[in-house]
Amino acid sequence: MKKEYFLAVALLAMIQVTFTSCKKLEDVEPKTVIVPTVTSFKQIKVDPSFNWKSTKVISINVEALNPELDITNTLFVKSESGDVLLTKLHKMNESYTANITVPLKTTKVIVNFGSIVKTVSINNGSAVINFIKN
Repeated sequence: MKKEYFLAVALLAMIQVTFTSCKKLEDVEPKTVIVPTVTSFKQIKVDPSFNWKSTKVISINVEALNPELDITNTLFVKSESGDVLLTKLHKMNESYTANITVPLKTTKVIVNFGSIVKTVSINNGSAVINFIKN
């Protein structure tokens, strides 16, 4: 009895394998890609706004306050990723301007001056920093 049962199961398994493993694959034609042939630099077309620069120079403008006390602290200007772009011992009652080089895609800088932390947008190649809390 066990032998007949085993033969029946084996026969069904072989039939299933036979019918499911014999599928015809569809013929797929390879797609042809037409690549234009360029034989000189004059034939290459490049967007007129393209340049090889990956950095830009921005102006950092720190506005002075007139506090009664002479407050001096370290001014840090950092990128959004935390890279230090500028470090300066700065008096709060003095104006300061500097040019720094930043990655081309930079749109904001983070400014630390003591307990003051601000995110400042770069507009027209300039970041204006003031110490008045918003």
